[in-house]
Amino acid sequence: MGKGARYRQRAKNAAKKEDLIELAVTGWIDKTYPTLTAAADALGISAAHRTQQLLNPNQEIVLANWIKWLGITGIPLSKKTIAPKVQALCGVKPSRRWIYRFLGRHPECTLGRPSGLDPKRARAFNFTTVNKHFEQLQSIFDGDDIPLQNILNFDEIGIQLGGGRKGTGELYFFATRDRSHYKIKSDHLELVTILETICADGSAPVKPCFVFSGVHFSPEWFAVNPDILVATTETGWTNDNVCVQWFTKTFVPQARAHSDTTKPLVLIYNGHGSHVTYEMIEAARNSNVILFCLPPHTTHRLQPCDVGAFSPLKRAWETRCDDYLRNNGVPLQAKDVVHEYMEARSMSFKTETIQQAWRKSGIGTDETGIYPVCNPSTFTKANFAPSVPSSTQLDLPDDYPYQPDGPPSVSSDSESSGEYTSDDMSDLKSPAIDTSLSHLFLSLTITGPPNDDQLADPDLFEIIQDSDSSLLPELESDSSATSSIDAEENSGDDTETAKLKRHLRKYKDKCQKQDATITDIKQELEQANTHASLVAEHIKTLQGQVNAKRKKKGDGRVIHIGSRIVTSAEGLQEAARQKESREARAQQDLERTQRKEDTQSAIRAERNGVGRGNMVFEGTLRSQKLQGLKNIAWNLDIDEARTIAILSARIKAHFDANPQLEDDDRYTALFGKRKGKRSVPDGNLADTENEEPTITPPRSPQRRHLNNATNTPPQAGLSSLHAPEPSSPYYHHPANPYGTYTQAPHTLHHRSFSESHPQANHTNIPTTRDRSISDTWPMGSYYHHQPFFNPS
Repeated sequence: MGKGARYRQRAKNAAKKEDLIELAVTGWIDKTYPTLTAAADALGISAAHRTQQLLNPNQEIVLANWIKWLGITGIPLSKKTIAPKVQALCGVKPSRRWIYRFLGRHPECTLGRPSGLDPKRARAFNFTTVNKHFEQLQSIFDGDDIPLQNILNFDEIGIQLGGGRKGTGELYFFATRDRSHYKIKSDHLELVTILETICADGSAPVKPCFVFSGVHFSPEWFAVNPDILVATTETGWTNDNVCVQWFTKTFVPQARAHSDTTKPLVLIYNGHGSHVTYEMIEAARNSNVILFCLPPHTTHRLQPCDVGAFSPLKRAWETRCDDYLRNNGVPLQAKDVVHEYMEARSMSFKTETIQQAWRKSGIGTDETGIYPVCNPSTFTKANFAPSVPSSTQLDLPDDYPYQPDGPPSVSSDSESSGEYTSDDMSDLKSPAIDTSLSHLFLSLTITGPPNDDQLADPDLFEIIQDSDSSLLPELESDSSATSSIDAEENSGDDTETAKLKRHLRKYKDKCQKQDATITDIKQELEQANTHASLVAEHIKTLQGQVNAKRKKKGDGRVIHIGSRIVTSAEGLQEAARQKESREARAQQDLERTQRKEDTQSAIRAERNGVGRGNMVFEGTLRSQKLQGLKNIAWNLDIDEARTIAILSARIKAHFDANPQLEDDDRYTALFGKRKGKRSVPDGNLADTENEEPTITPPRSPQRRHLNNATNTPPQAGLSSLHAPEPSSPYYHHPANPYGTYTQAPHTLHHRSFSESHPQANHTNIPTTRDRSISDTWPMGSYYHHQPFFNPS
């Protein structure tokens, strides 16, 4: 027996056991069995491991209700997420076997694979939005007495030339021992968008519009039906222009030919951007067409095309693609799409199918079958349940113990409520029996006969003791106490013993009811505690979701949360504003693109002026920005990537492959080394004492202390005894005691190789600092800081 068969068998056995448990509880309530243990023994229900269960029966009932409620709200529990909730109830983490035993005890819960639901759809389809939608739609129907043939719904559907990857779900025959189950199927995934329309009377009077990708047309597309509109776009998706052309050339004339021309047309659709353009709204107003836009993210419930029309159409299309491949031996070609689709459309678009789709979306007909009627009751509480997590209203399982707003109401039936009334208590205060009878009864059943001091009337105990043999058996078997008491009262037996028996029976009956009430209260308390623990876990989950949310910056768009009439004056004004906004964004994009092109042109011109391989770079490779890395890659004749990571990796790989570049003055700074550092061999110091030093300014340090720099301006009127020659690219800065050098002005961002070569155009610097000397300080593009070099 397989695992699935064993699981089903356990579920059947659990269901039978559940029926026996219900029968035992019913028998105990009906007094068929004196106790639950006796009922379990009589029906053969084993209770040996009842105390070893992680959860008691009341806790399991509450947990099962929470499982069902969380399942319909779109946040179901799994084997992994149910464990913390069980552990919160009993303090022990459940095992995998406990989960299956729990499912066996509660066959109303099961394990399954859910289908996905977008959070925006779950949040948008709520009771308030749907009710307002139907109220507004019904007002349109009633305002102009619009018949069914004037109400249409249109939407786009995407098909693939290979039929898609899901398949039709059809079953095929294979060998029993063969594990390789294959079927030859085309993998052609080219997209074709089709604009489809269905009518509320069950017809599809408007021919579809096909949107292919590319620019070429096939003659076979127009041979099927001349009323079919075919368009091409770059991506195969519809756009504003295609939608307007289809609306004016196809929809309006063909829908008018099918409808009552004295009434306006009502076109129901979603709020896609191409559906609410200014041009389409103007065309609709001129053609007496009311454009009614559905609430956002509710088309999976409120749009007839999505609810019931497109599913059979897609299955029929996949079947046609498979048949084409089987009959012709080659996949379906683009030239045959229109013909094959029209065949699939005629197979799937049946009157009953389309009418059922409208009914499922909440739009039916009146008694005459001529006029539409909105029916919000089509959607149940379970349909709105996924919106509960995002709702501001409290919604919990049905058995959750809500706190009442006012004081509890007193039931008129005291027998069913288990509460005493003044009339009931008066029965215990008869002249013959004192109120100490209750104490007497408890003493008899718990501690034995009382003392004389404990009993107000000692003679009463003698009466009970004398009649003990006949009284106690009747107290033990009290299945028909009320009928027996009534019969004895009618018999006229007014002896003290008879009265005592009647009152004791009444008292025992009330005690049993009180015990039942106490048991119910204990069960309610256990269930309330279980609810509290599960609510705490649920709040913890919701709090985590709230804390994880981040506020998004608004983009200035108008967000609609309900349905609306697009062809109204407000809708036209909004479309005009959106058109202006789109044009402004398009102009900004154009200007941004132009600025990028101008920047790239300037960079190309600068590079051409310097020449490839002549750029000298400053700063480490890690400190370079994107454009700097691109310049390095261009100088090294490496492909320029668009990201910093890829560029850095390519440049490092090139340097690793060419280690001699590390000593090249053009790239030395990229390795974090100083440029122009002069090394003197040992023993040759005397040879260099008479030489004037040649200093190449090094790379700028990352930072320097403010104490090491001054802002003293150069002294005017002093002679420039050691002014550098104008041809030198470096000039001495007199304001810095450490010797600041500035590059001569030039137009390029990077110095050329000839200007920065260590053997070219070096400036002779005096060995001592004379602050009375004012050097020329022309403004340059770069600053290089280096201490004075004193050869002595």
